[in-house]
Amino acid sequence: MDNNTNDFQVKITEDEQHEIVQLNADYQSTILEMGELHLTKLNLNRELDELNKVDDTLNSKYDNLKQKENLFLERLSNKYGEGMLDPKTGMYIKN
Repeated sequence: MDNNTNDFQVKITEDEQHEIVQLNADYQSTILEMGELHLTKLNLNRELDELNKVDDTLNSKYDNLKQKENLFLERLSNKYGEGMLDPKTGMYIKN
């Protein structure tokens, strides 16, 4: 029995042992990378949540400004009649 200690056990070669060690190292490295990726995704999702909140706030602000503009133009129309405002010159041009 050259590599056998008994009929049920066989000593693997040094190359095979090295291959097992390398496989384990590769598994550990891959699992570590998977954990790092998970944490990166978690942080990006948190940032995305924050950006979505800012986006919602800015959309509401824009809608409010649009409403104020419409009310302003409606006031001008009631005061001066139908027409258009030239914001650069401050002139209201009647239809």
